[in-house]
Amino acid sequence: GSWEWDVATNRLTWSDILCALYGLAPDAGPSTHDAYLALVHPDDRAVARATAERALADGQPFEFEHRAVRPDGTVRTLHARGEVVVDRAGRPLRLVGSSEDVTDAVAARAAQEAAHAAAERAAIRVRQLQSLSDTLSHAFTVDEVARVILNEGMALAGADAGFLARVGDDGE
Repeated sequence: GSWEWDVATNRLTWSDILCALYGLAPDAGPSTHDAYLALVHPDDRAVARATAERALADGQPFEFEHRAVRPDGTVRTLHARGEVVVDRAGRPLRLVGSSEDVTDAVAARAAQEAAHAAAERAAIRVRQLQSLSDTLSHAFTVDEVARVILNEGMALAGADAGFLARVGDDGE
């Protein structure tokens, strides 16, 4: 959806599509920048405010992601981009731009990152198990096998091999 903010009058105009992204009825978009900020997730308001202030100060195009809290409480992630329209003297007249719902893309990125982290943990575990297997293949006695299992195998399981050995000494 598209939007326009007249800086001098602080009047904000939203397209019907942008209203829908925020869960609002057509023509029910916020009329001021502060009213817009009230629809932004509290944790993202400072970024939204700072982005607008920076654009007004430097006149440069901008883009950022923020979460919108809809009237029904659902939260969507939006990617906003815009630019500053200036007068002949270079003073900002208005900000214009668009926003799109990227909630699904953000969720997919998070799932992909989680899967990548799980794969990395699995690869580490495979290397640890391979090392244990290699060490066991060189153990020739039952005592050596037991020592390897206690020292390396328990470490893989996150157990304290010394504690387990002490428990075994007194039969408990």
